[in-house]
This record gives sequence, C-alpha cells and structure tokens, in this order.
Amino acid sequence: AEALDRMRELVRLMPANEVLRLQFARLQRSLGRRDEALATVGVILKEHPDRIDALKLRGILLQESGDAEGARAAYERVVQLDPRQSDFRIDLAAIHREAGRFDQAVAGLEDYLKLRPGDPRARLDLAKSLAGKGAHDHARQVLLELLRDYPDVRTYFQARFARLFVDEFQDTDPIQAEILFYLTCKEPRQTD
Repeated sequence: AEALDRMRELVRLMPANEVLRLQFARLQRSLGRRDEALATVGVILKEHPDRIDALKLRGILLQESGDAEGARAAYERVVQLDPRQSDFRIDLAAIHREAGRFDQAVAGLEDYLKLRPGDPRARLDLAKSLAGKGAHDHARQVLLELLRDYPDVRTYFQARFARLFVDEFQDTDPIQAEILFYLTCKEPRQTD
C-alpha cells in the first residue's frame, strides 16, 4: 500500500509522464485493483489512443475481468497498429473461439503461426478452433503433427490421460489411429 501511495504521488507530480502512469497501472493490477488500473490506463488512452503498451494492458485487464468483447477490441487494435505483436493473436483467437467465431480464430492463429511456427500452444488452439468450425479432418491432422513433433506435448497428454477407451476401433481412420498410438506409446518409434 505504501508503494501505491508513493507512486500515486509521483503521478500527481508528473501527470504528463505516460511511462510512470503505465507503471502505476501495472502496480494497481498487481495489487488486485483492476478497476483502478483500468481507470489509469483510460487516462493514458484518452490522451494517446494508439499507445500500444496501454492498449495491451487494457486488453489484459478487460480479459481478466470477464469483458471478452472489450479485450477483443483492445487486442485487435494492437495487432492493427503493429502486426508484429504476435503474442496477443493467441488471446484474440481464444476470445473469438469462445464467442463461436471459429473462422476468425482460425485465421488469427494461422497468421500467428506464420510469425511463430514452432508454438505448440497455438497449434493446439488451432486444432480446437478447426474442430469448432467443423473441420475435423484438418483438426486431427494438426493434432497429429503436434503430438508427433512436440515430445513435451505428447508426454503431457500421456500423463493427463492414463487410460484411453476406444469404442469401435475398426471404424477409426488412419489419422485417429496414429493419434492413439502417439498417446499410448512411450517411444515414437513404437508407432512404426
């Protein structure tokens, strides 16, 4: 609380210092004062509506408070201002997916993966979004590649699902069968 009071006084003494004001908002957030942090960020954005770091923090604060549409608008503005801001594309895609906008989620994740092709979290999110829009074959292919190419992901899912029950294995397509083998074998060579 003492640090908050000192920072508040500094902001009062130097109201034009945006960096200080942004640090103040981050401190407010870290202390669980989300509404105050949003108000502080709002002051910055009122004067400088295209300040990317303030827009990022606004999106994070809104997402944490459950305002997905407000977070979406902030993240979209960040990406619009600087397309290289790839980290927020995953959060933006998750917001689209949760709202049932699967085409937008898939497009955003595909753009992100062009910038960072080795991100397994984005690949898993892409598989979920593809399944959500009904592109099950493509979703299974992405999941298969994820399990094949990322041993840590494979190990995570093997630990998470200690047992798998497969009903009607004879109806399983080749991609599904390979996914099952990756989930159940310790060494990838066992699938050969």
